[in-house]
Amino acid sequence: MQKINNLSDLLKDHLKKLYSSEQQLISAIPPIVHKANSAALKADITDYITVKEENFRRLKECFGDIGLTARAAKCEVIQDLIENCQSTTTNAAESHVIDAGLISTLQQINHFCIANYGTTASFAKTIGKEKIAKSLHMALEDEKRIDRQLSRIAEETINPSAVLA
Repeated sequence: MQKINNLSDLLKDHLKKLYSSEQQLISAIPPIVHKANSAALKADITDYITVKEENFRRLKECFGDIGLTARAAKCEVIQDLIENCQSTTTNAAESHVIDAGLISTLQQINHFCIANYGTTASFAKTIGKEKIAKSLHMALEDEKRIDRQLSRIAEETINPSAVLA
């Protein structure tokens, strides 16, 4: 692993991890759609896949903007969160509980992404990479929107239904 000597190096390291995270999630989330029981949740997860694909595209552009080839640095945290999501859906016995578990684990993933996009956007802005900062901020806003959608469906329908399961 290359030494991280300054904020520019840290930005590059974070971009690699975000790139890996999105790459991993683009592969892992589509099968999750089929585990969801609620039509609204399926729609939200499908929307989330679209966000992940757009964020992946944005990250490729960010690499180009700093003159690097897009490369992933495997994100172990995302891998663990994906495994947790898969385990939750496998172990839940009732459809509403599966949906509540899906939302919970997808929000854990989403919150990790929100934190990383926010931090990385701040790094980019600090070192004067405004185009990268803007792109990362757009990704951050998309992640926040998905989080609000998941919270809304959880609070309005899924969680109350899971109580009665």
